[in-house]
Amino acid sequence: MDLAGMTGNAALQETDKESLGKQKRQCRKDIVPQVIHFISTIETEELRSLKIFELSRRFNINASFLSRTFKARRKCTLCEFIQREKIRRAVVLLQREESWPIKKLAVYLGFSSTEYFIRTFKKRIGVPPHRYRQYISNY
Repeated sequence: MDLAGMTGNAALQETDKESLGKQKRQCRKDIVPQVIHFISTIETEELRSLKIFELSRRFNINASFLSRTFKARRKCTLCEFIQREKIRRAVVLLQREESWPIKKLAVYLGFSSTEYFIRTFKKRIGVPPHRYRQYISNY
């Protein structure tokens, strides 16, 4: 916008609006890596029940805006990313906690049912968790 023809106060307000717009755009760039880092490093107990609303409150940003921005930058939804993180942790736990039944693992990671966990695990990894456990125990 051309600030030359404006009065001092109007020009200052317009400059403030432009500055705020730049800050918002910068926030869009910065928020996604911060959210990814947070999700990747929180304790599993927190991840188990993590909701987008809680993330938005933590980062002081609107939940819808956070979801849209995340999807635009990562090409997956925030819910899908959280689910992928749970499956990543399931892989680690299957290696470390060999005595845990699959049901206990599903509950620990916050899946609504064992069947849903198995379906999700197979979709992401290619084999069900019990087969994956058998495979890694042979090596």
